[in-house]
Amino acid sequence: GGIANLSYQVAKNMSAEEKILVIAPAIKGYREFDKGSNPITFRTTNIKMLREVVLFFVTLYFIFKFKADVIYNLNWYPEAAVSRFVSILTGIPYVIHVHAMDYFEDRTTLFDRLKYNRLRTFIKKQTFDRAKEIIVSSNFMKDRLVVRGVDILKIRVVPNGVDLSRFMPHLDTREIILKHKLENKKVLLTVSRLDDYKGHDNVIR
Repeated sequence: GGIANLSYQVAKNMSAEEKILVIAPAIKGYREFDKGSNPITFRTTNIKMLREVVLFFVTLYFIFKFKADVIYNLNWYPEAAVSRFVSILTGIPYVIHVHAMDYFEDRTTLFDRLKYNRLRTFIKKQTFDRAKEIIVSSNFMKDRLVVRGVDILKIRVVPNGVDLSRFMPHLDTREIILKHKLENKKVLLTVSRLDDYKGHDNVIR
């Protein structure tokens, strides 16, 4: 997925200049993936409720073992929420990288309304209040966070990067244009999976 890809690219590129230790969930295929990955990666359980406890103790262990300077979270939950408690105990600051749906969580179904209850909302506020810095990819997200009460002085807008070895702006596209009969036509490209909340219907309209 997008956040998983971003997380890996951030860790890989940061590890070229800094000592990075990645703590990530043990999902299907992780052993093969980690063999070719650049940053040192430690895998934890992905079983809900248990993962939060394991993540807490693993993070504490690595902070003391490697004398970490900062905890960088690519999601607010469970990573940043756990980092808040670790920060209280150790004084180590943490950063949250915010996307969209991970913060503005869906509450359309009864299950979602039960899941995202007042306790979770309270934990989220406490987590964002204590964060040293909050990174967003757009001014739109920055404005939405400020409306929700997040301190504007903590927010930094860092647009998502592009790997120019994979995405080449000067690539010859004539073959694609001819194949799809796009000569002299306006082309609108939207890149995203087909989920309702992504708004493809709005783009088409």
